[in-house]
Amino acid sequence: MKFTSAAKRAAHLAHTVIGKSPLATRWYFALLSGVLRPLPECKFKRQILNSVLAARWPECDLPSRRVILGTKTSIALYPRFGEIGFESLVSRNPLYEREVFFFLEPRLADYDTVVEIGANVGLFSLFVATAFERLQKSDSQIFVFEPSRKAYLRLLQNLKLNAVRNVQAFNCAVGEKTVFASFFEPEDHLNNGSLLEEFALIFSSSLQVSQTLVLNAELLETLLSCAGRLLIKIDAEGAESRILTGLRSVIAKNKPDILLEVLPMYQDSLNSMGFLRAAGYRFFNITDRGAAKHEKFTASEFRDWLLVPNESSVETPQLVGRNESR
Repeated sequence: MKFTSAAKRAAHLAHTVIGKSPLATRWYFALLSGVLRPLPECKFKRQILNSVLAARWPECDLPSRRVILGTKTSIALYPRFGEIGFESLVSRNPLYEREVFFFLEPRLADYDTVVEIGANVGLFSLFVATAFERLQKSDSQIFVFEPSRKAYLRLLQNLKLNAVRNVQAFNCAVGEKTVFASFFEPEDHLNNGSLLEEFALIFSSSLQVSQTLVLNAELLETLLSCAGRLLIKIDAEGAESRILTGLRSVIAKNKPDILLEVLPMYQDSLNSMGFLRAAGYRFFNITDRGAAKHEKFTASEFRDWLLVPNESSVETPQLVGRNESR
C-alpha cells in the first residue's frame, strides 16, 4: 500500500483537526495503536508513522506500550511525540538501532558494568537492565548520564515504569574536565540536545540553552572501582571525541569495550584520536548483517561502532549473516 499525494494531504488535514483537542488526540492514538501494532512491519506502517510525526500534537500523556528489543528483551515505554519511544505506539519491534540490540543481546552476559553517556529517555539502559535481570546478574552495575532535564525526567519515568533496580542515573554530562557548560536543545527535537551549538542548530534555529554539570573522568573512576568487564556507550550528538579524550585514563585503566555513535561530520575528529589505536583497539561497524571490521571510522547508514581492545575477554565480533527473525 502506498500513500498518494492526495492521501498525504488528507492525512495532514485530519491530523491538524484532531490535534486541536488533547482528548481527541488520546482517542485517535489509542485507535491507531490498536490497529497498527498487531500488523507485521511494513512500509505502510512507516508511512503512517511519518505522517503522524509531520503534524503538531498537544502535550498529553499516552498509555505505556511494551516492545521487544533484540529477540527477547521486553521493556515498557511511554510513547511521547518527538521522542525515541514514540515508535512503540505503532510497533512491537521498533526499528530504532535494531541492529545494535540484536548484536549485543547475546553478548551482554560478558559484561559486569555498563556506562551509558547520553542516555536520553532510557531505551538502551532499559534494554541492558532487563537483560541483566533475565541473566540473573545480580551484581551488575549500570550508570547512565543525561544532561537534558526533560529527557532525564522521561528517563526516570521509564525506569520507574519497568521497576528496574540496577540503574543509577545522573542528570549531567561527561567531558574533559568538571565544569558548568552550555547545553543546547533544538525546539521539538528532544533526541538531539548537544554540548555543541552548531550541532543543535542543524535541527532547529530555535534553541533552548541551559547550564549543565560536566563531570571529568576522575569522578567517573570512583564509580568504577569494582567495574569488572566494562562496556561504555557514548551517544552525545557530536561531542564523542571530547568525551573519549576525557576518558583516556578510564580507557587506559579499565580497557572497556566502547559502543560509539559515529556521525559523518565528526568522523575525521574521531579518526585523529591516535590513542585508541595505540591502546590496541579494533573498530567494528555494527550493521544489519553483524559487525564489519574497519581500519578507521567511516560514517554510513549504520552509525554505531564497537571498539574492542586486543585483550578483551568478550567474544570477538565477526561478520555474520542477516538475522532471519527480523
